Amino acid sequence: MPAQLVRRCRVVSFEPATGLRASLVRTLRAAEGALNAAGTGGGEDGSAGGSALTVTCDLRPAETHRLVFAVSLAHAVWTERAAMAPRGFSQPYPFTAADVQSSVRLVRELAEDSARRPDGTLSQHVEPGQLPWEASRAVLELAVHGARLTSTFDTEALRAVARGVVAADGFGAESPLLLAFQRTADDGGTAHAEPVLLSPPDDVTTWDGYVEWTKRKVPASVSPEWLGIPAEAASRVQQSRGEQVLEAWALVRAASVTNVAGSDQNTGEEALQE
Repeated sequence: MPAQLVRRCRVVSFEPATGLRASLVRTLRAAEGALNAAGTGGGEDGSAGGSALTVTCDLRPAETHRLVFAVSLAHAVWTERAAMAPRGFSQPYPFTAADVQSSVRLVRELAEDSARRPDGTLSQHVEPGQLPWEASRAVLELAVHGARLTSTFDTEALRAVARGVVAADGFGAESPLLLAFQRTADDGGTAHAEPVLLSPPDDVTTWDGYVEWTKRKVPASVSPEWLGIPAEAASRVQQSRGEQVLEAWALVRAASVTNVAGSDQNTGEEALQE
């Protein structure tokens, strides 16, 4: 395409939606592609054959859905924490869809091994406690996401999320798979955060069911407390970024003034020489 034509075009950019729900939906799409690729011989990028958000392969054991959903939720939480650096993590680690796809492939293989019978066939169902929760957390903490971290603080923060989300306790209607917070006031009028358990119901057994639960139950905008960081972290991050913008503008302004002053001095010297 000619460069002159490109310069005449109007460039319109669309920023992806922000927030935990949007991040989790994107993560589920990436996980779905990895599951379909592993089950049906899809492409190396983990993309599914169509645009519909559904897992077409037969997952065995069936409880793999819940395990992969827990991994996806942990990835979404870490992604949002990285976006709130240095409050969520010490730096904005570039967690991507490739990370969750790699994790899902490894976790699915571990789940299949846990359901393998002596004759080599796979059981349709296993007890939640028999799923490879500890090995799945090790995949996240050591092999994939944790391999990007550079500080002890970040490692502990990542492990805390993994222990709270990727765990056998995530099964059941009253399980703390996702710990939400609501603001309440005591008799003295002091506001405080009260934890609220938010979990998929017991009857969710399909990938589409988890996607629909995410869209219905997870708000578009949530408090940073949902990510395990203080509520005031968002405002402090915005303040810090505003200060960085002002500092950058001050440097640009100072450089511009210096260039103008130098240009005026050169013009004056040339006039005197004449």
